[in-house]
Amino acid sequence: MVFATLGARVAGLVRVMVLARFGTTGEINAYYQAFVIPDLVYFLIAGGALRTGFVPVFTEYITKGKWNQAWKTFSSLLWILLILGGLIVAAGILAAPMLAVLIAPGWVGGEPELLKLCGHLMRIIFPAQLCFVVGGLLMGTLNAHKHFFWPAMGPIVYDFFIIGGAVLAIAIPGTFGLPTIAYAVVLGALAGNVLLQIRPLAARDARLQRTLDIHDEGVKRVIKLALPVIFGLAVAEINYIIIRTFSTIVAPDQGPAVMEFANRLWKLPAGIFGAAIAIALFPMLAEHYAKDDEDKYRRDFSFGMRNTMFLTVPGAIVMGLMPAAIVRLLMQYGDFSAQSTAAVAEVMMWFAPGIVALSGLYIVARAFYARHDTKTPLLVGVIHTDGADGPIGPGVGDDSKQLRQRRGADGDTQAPRRAARRSQYAEFANPLPAREFIPRRRVLLGAGVCRESARRRGRTEPRCSSVRPAYHWRCRLLRTERGLQGARAIIGAQNGRTALRRQESRARSRRNHLSQCHNRLPTTEYSANVV
Repeated sequence: MVFATLGARVAGLVRVMVLARFGTTGEINAYYQAFVIPDLVYFLIAGGALRTGFVPVFTEYITKGKWNQAWKTFSSLLWILLILGGLIVAAGILAAPMLAVLIAPGWVGGEPELLKLCGHLMRIIFPAQLCFVVGGLLMGTLNAHKHFFWPAMGPIVYDFFIIGGAVLAIAIPGTFGLPTIAYAVVLGALAGNVLLQIRPLAARDARLQRTLDIHDEGVKRVIKLALPVIFGLAVAEINYIIIRTFSTIVAPDQGPAVMEFANRLWKLPAGIFGAAIAIALFPMLAEHYAKDDEDKYRRDFSFGMRNTMFLTVPGAIVMGLMPAAIVRLLMQYGDFSAQSTAAVAEVMMWFAPGIVALSGLYIVARAFYARHDTKTPLLVGVIHTDGADGPIGPGVGDDSKQLRQRRGADGDTQAPRRAARRSQYAEFANPLPAREFIPRRRVLLGAGVCRESARRRGRTEPRCSSVRPAYHWRCRLLRTERGLQGARAIIGAQNGRTALRRQESRARSRRNHLSQCHNRLPTTEYSANVV
């Protein structure tokens, strides 16, 4: 996985280096500006929302052995994306000249040829987005099966096609030009993102069904998870589109190309390390969450964050201190002049500190997505982009009214989600009526849920019932044959022998009482759980 992802990033860097031979002035600006709207479609549907919404749901189904439901959801989403993607592509092709005017207002009066070329190239590039949308679903399915090699090879094939088109345009400029590179984009997207992924899926017994069920439970869950991601990505992507649009006004002769080259370079370390680790970590986090294994979830998340920070901090320092040297080494060939190097280096210097943050964002966002929580990254993204009250934005400080309202009265950000889960685990956590535990301290044997807090707070449900029982240390002990022995060891270490005897005696008495009153749990399954 690491080598394939590294190869994809190296291929992307070679692509940028080859295209840099066109320089930063002239028609290359129309080429890069033509990608603005198509890239928005890709990032919203294929690049982010589709994978982050589909992978956790599909992983949960295959983890629980629900293969028919998993492939039904896959098939329904595939047909939905084909129809929706086809409509978006058709609309983009028809509206390409108007979209070019919208994203390049600086060229309307002074650079009409660039504006016309931008619209023409946009029409050629738009069909590639349909391949990206379908390919994103295929790659997400392979990632859910913990297969990363061929999905990582897709961008390599895509880059090779573009490199081939650029070499032709440079070698034979009279016959081939920027439209040749645009056609290579479409062919590369089809070959790398769709055709290359079909055989690995067939080897994993993929079942494409002739069904289009928008009311399917899995489809609804994917859409529910994807919508917040779409809005979150839209905030960041629209912000970058605005920057690119203003670049045509501030520097109409080289603004889009300079921004594109700087953007590609500063994201290179984050893409090599942060994105690679996040893609590999995402299915495992989703699987740990589906299995209620909180310990492994935290362990893998911590491992990913620590390694990402270790690998990206040096890159951020080097790019921040020596941007001109890096640009000169990688790009100053052909028509890429020293003035172009100075312009790209100045922009990249301001981008460099964000390398570490972007790398960490890849991991943190997928950690939320694996828990089926796509709203929190959306809120953070909106606050980060639109905040004007401080370096982070409103609603972040401990005294923030907005934060208190969002967190709830008890200051718990997960309270609404945990409350919704209580009903799902009520049968397990509450095998006996809750009223038995309110008047005075009782010991529930075998369920693994502490009831003392319910008596103290006067509530009908215990505080611990909002936590998944599999996460509770008492539950993990009591659900094994050696639970009593483990409980004795822990309680003895904490309270001493005297307290252990007292609590065990109380537990035996309570067990006899509960077994006589309620026959829900066999007596042989009870073990002492002392609070």
